[in-house]
Formats: sequence, C-alpha cells, structure tokens
Amino acid sequence: GYFLSIQIYKEVLDPATGHILYRSYSKRGGPLHGHSVMEPYGTKDKTQLKRYNAHSNGTTYVYDFCDLFKEAIAQRWQAVAAAGGQATPDTDTAVSCVELVLDDEAQDGLREEKRPVGTNNVGMVAWRMVLTTPECPAGRTVIVIANDITHVIGSFGPKEDVLFYRASALARRLGAPRLYIAANSGARIGLADELVSRFRVAWADPANPTKGFSYIYLSPDDFRWANEHKCVRAVAVEDQGETRDKIEDIY
Repeated sequence: GYFLSIQIYKEVLDPATGHILYRSYSKRGGPLHGHSVMEPYGTKDKTQLKRYNAHSNGTTYVYDFCDLFKEAIAQRWQAVAAAGGQATPDTDTAVSCVELVLDDEAQDGLREEKRPVGTNNVGMVAWRMVLTTPECPAGRTVIVIANDITHVIGSFGPKEDVLFYRASALARRLGAPRLYIAANSGARIGLADELVSRFRVAWADPANPTKGFSYIYLSPDDFRWANEHKCVRAVAVEDQGETRDKIEDIY
C-alpha cells in the first residue's frame, strides 16, 4: 500500500542573510522548511533506500504501516462526516503508535519506545497502537506485528520469534486484537552456518529444480556430526534407494 504525502511551501526572503528560503504551510513543518531554494535536492537517505528495497520486493516498508493506519482511519472519519456524522478528529491524534522493543528487564519482555525509523536490528517490528475510530471514539488498543523485508529478507530467526511471541502474549494479556502483517521468506537457515555446507536438497523433480523441493536432509555421516553438536532434529527416511535423515528442526 501507499499513501501520498504532499508538502506545500512558500518562498520568503530572509532579511538577515538575503537568501530566499522555503517556509512550510504545515504546522509540523515539511522537510525543506527553512532551507534555501538554491540547495540541491538530496539523494536517497537510508530510509528511502529501505523503502525502495521493500517496494522492489512487492511490499510496503514496515515503518510506513503506521502512516497507512492513520490514512485509513482519516478516510473512515471523513466518510462518516460526509454522511452527516461526527466531525473528523485530527489525524495525529486519531492513531497513537509506539514501538515495542525487546528488553528482558521490562514487563512482558518488551519496552515501549519512540525511536527513529529504521533503527531496528530485528527483522520484525511490533507496535502498541490506539485507534480512535467512529465505531470506537474512546480509542481501542491493538497490537500490530509486521515483518521488515529489508532486514535479511524478513526471515525468521530466534530474535524475530521471541518478539512475535512476546507481542502476541501482550495482546492476550491486554485482551486486545493482534494484527500480523506477513511479508517474510521463512526460517533463517543461514543462522546455522556449520550446516550450510552439509545439508542436501530433495528436489521434487531432480531434472527440473524450478518445481521446488520436498525436504532438506543430511547424509548419515553428516547427521552423526550434527547430532553430536545438537543442532538439528531429524527423522530417517528411505528415498531414492538410500537412507536420508530428513531435517525437522534446526536449533
């Protein structure tokens, strides 16, 4: 999804410097507010690069979901107002959004924090949102969890699993809805680097790998090594005239 952000400026003369500056019409001030009209446009910053990466993968940058919630709820209020209902509240107050960050010392193992966009070091982001809607004008708390496709392709590792579990547990404790926005590439097998050179793939059609695979497995010798290191759980199967240890879990 996308939302359109429009910034409107007027050009004003700064009597102190004699330069012509941009002055924003918005109360919050746009990104060019106070800058000279002669300044060159900046290149893409870190957030814009991540946003482009997400869009290239056919999804939305995870930190844009807060603004999309605001836009959706603003449109809902506008529809109610157009039908003769309640007046539309300010967009900034209709949605309260605070990020939930992993913290073993905090209650529920999560710390509420408002931090700069894109400073996460986990491929999953969670928020506690309070949505003020025409149906619930007093506000309703929801827990929103979403994958960050720009962090290791949104894959699941131990930290992502812990964040998902703790945010879900918080939603249950609060009796609040939990919304999960999925955009991930599955488990992050790359965490077990020692296995990368050992596991093998059972292709659905060995002559045509594009048809996908049935499972991944280890040879008996490699499984003995993995079993000694306690890094996998596997079951023995007979396939293609040989014994294979089909991987069930990677620790």
